[in-house]
Amino acid sequence: MTNKKKKLFWSIGGIVLIALGVMAAIVVPDMIRDMRRFTQTSISQNMELPAISDTTFTVNGVSFKMIGIRGGTIRCKGYTKEVELENFYLSETEVTQELWMAVMGSNPSIHNDSVALPVENINLVDCANFIHRLDSILGGEFYIPSLPMWLYAACLGGNLMDSASCTDAILDRMAWYQGNSGDSTHLVKGKQPNKIGLYDMIGNVAEWTISGSDPLYHVVGGQYDSDIPECLNVESVFFHGNLKCCNTGLRLAYMLIR
Repeated sequence: MTNKKKKLFWSIGGIVLIALGVMAAIVVPDMIRDMRRFTQTSISQNMELPAISDTTFTVNGVSFKMIGIRGGTIRCKGYTKEVELENFYLSETEVTQELWMAVMGSNPSIHNDSVALPVENINLVDCANFIHRLDSILGGEFYIPSLPMWLYAACLGGNLMDSASCTDAILDRMAWYQGNSGDSTHLVKGKQPNKIGLYDMIGNVAEWTISGSDPLYHVVGGQYDSDIPECLNVESVFFHGNLKCCNTGLRLAYMLIR
């Protein structure tokens, strides 16, 4: 290689390295920011959104209450970006066997001593079919809660507690769990609601949610056979969407049709 060609080679190489350096300076920090995952769940309620009142629906003689929740933003533990939520509703209780039977005509639950028990032994296909039929009867916009939506309501309601500081006496007031359940589900509304009026957000049966990312399906809230750390680890456990368990049920979400 001649000296002239060497100089040209090194000049071009230098320009390429400079260009790569500039690109790295721009792109890499953005990639690093995108890879940073929130280490804890936190919320900020948007007080500019209008307050919404609770509402009650009745289907085939069975009534159920939906709690109005003012939206805001949430940083979910493990997520990389904030999620913005509009106003929404969550059902006051987990879906009961009475409501399920009023819509579907049958009861899939293993623990079925009372229709006031939460429905369980249902997978996501069952949940989707239930909601489709409920919508067709009431003409509403019901759906399976998203994971950020569920966590937002849990955080707003004071359910995100540190298991190290939570005693059996504290948990006994708000949840059916391993320490008090007798290894079975219990009637909904048997314990104190959280600060926004939602019952059994932790304990009794875990609840299906959809995350919108990978993994797509999560169950949250712990269940009657959870110990304290499991019960309070509301961030979620991944389940396959076709899995049925006697400790997993559903809470309804609802959006107003504008």
